[in-house]
Amino acid sequence: MKKILLSAAALSVAAVLPTLSSAAASTATTLTGMTPRQVLATTLRAAAAQRTADSVVTTSTQGLTLRAVTESGPSSGIGYLNVNGHRGEIIYLKGVVYARFDPAIVKFELNSTNASVANKWISITRTSRYYSNLAEGDTLPSVLQELSPAGTLSMSTTSFSGRNVIALTGTSNATVGVPGGVQTLYVSPSAPFLPVGGDIRAITSGVSIDLVIQMKNWGAKVDVHAPSTSTPITTTPLK
Repeated sequence: MKKILLSAAALSVAAVLPTLSSAAASTATTLTGMTPRQVLATTLRAAAAQRTADSVVTTSTQGLTLRAVTESGPSSGIGYLNVNGHRGEIIYLKGVVYARFDPAIVKFELNSTNASVANKWISITRTSRYYSNLAEGDTLPSVLQELSPAGTLSMSTTSFSGRNVIALTGTSNATVGVPGGVQTLYVSPSAPFLPVGGDIRAITSGVSIDLVIQMKNWGAKVDVHAPSTSTPITTTPLK
């Protein structure tokens, strides 16, 4: 979910979860009588309690087909990116980003045509100008932040990915970088009321954007390990 999310390094679970009202402060057994904001707080609390999850983001526009799969933990994650068949991989661990991109993804993620950094593990720390973008969307707290619609929320029932869900719809939040969009979070109507997924729809510079996020594998084990060898980006032409 690169290029549209807030830096995971700046997030914590506490920052992601909105202030809970007394109606949603304890473990909920029903959503009956809750306001949309209380439902949002309840589902985010339940999600954070799982500690891990996988997210799948897809979009297709203007000849670009993107699929990003991320396995996220509380403070680490590993992501796999496919853009028109070109592949990249990002590991976020202990505040360091490790990235391995083919030449096309080097251009997509780093805006560079320098092939010397392609197809090898590059390590990026917070002092790098590339860090914030590459650290985005890897941890579970940052994924939850991305999922949360902003503004005044409406609540309805609908279906998403073949499941009956509760839809919380608002504006795209400031973290996703898609101003003026409509953002919806889909919540399971059954306890523990976990997020099922979401979507963000907007028109930017005349281009229609439709991002779809699916959440799965809540609480599954996530193993994140640093590459055995990597090259600091400060020693490459990108610096």
